[in-house]
Amino acid sequence: MGGLLSFELARELRRKNWQHPVSLFIGGCCAPQIPNLDLPIHKLPESKFIDVVSSYNGIPEQVLQNPKLMQMCLPALRADFELLETYFYTREEPLDSDIYAFGGQQDNKVSYEQISAWEKQTKGNFNLKMFAGDHFFLRGAENEIVNIICKNIEHQSSHKILV
Repeated sequence: MGGLLSFELARELRRKNWQHPVSLFIGGCCAPQIPNLDLPIHKLPESKFIDVVSSYNGIPEQVLQNPKLMQMCLPALRADFELLETYFYTREEPLDSDIYAFGGQQDNKVSYEQISAWEKQTKGNFNLKMFAGDHFFLRGAENEIVNIICKNIEHQSSHKILV
């Protein structure tokens, strides 16, 4: 969801003629112009919702096994999925910002093609790096991704970066 939020924020900054980000860093997120054809889950009954969300391997087992903690997390999880599932892309000119897109090679939620389609959203440079792992490939790739971001910041140190 962070990828879509940063993308829409960058577009809003451009609409207002404010300084736009030099780079966007997108992780495990389908390009916005590709419609989400998955059945919505944000309104599913609680047990089915938890089953689907837990199948993404993003909720630690300790949280899944703690009913009180799950009850605290459910409203935010449902809100996240509702935002994603009701997002509507409107066509605009591509951004000037460079886009760095990251994905998981074994991600069954977001494919290589869906991530590589971010290239159409920039007039700047586009970089794509796929990592071993599923939708939560970030676990285990943190150091390499931080290094990529740091090198970008060093290179663009006089500009603002939106992460």
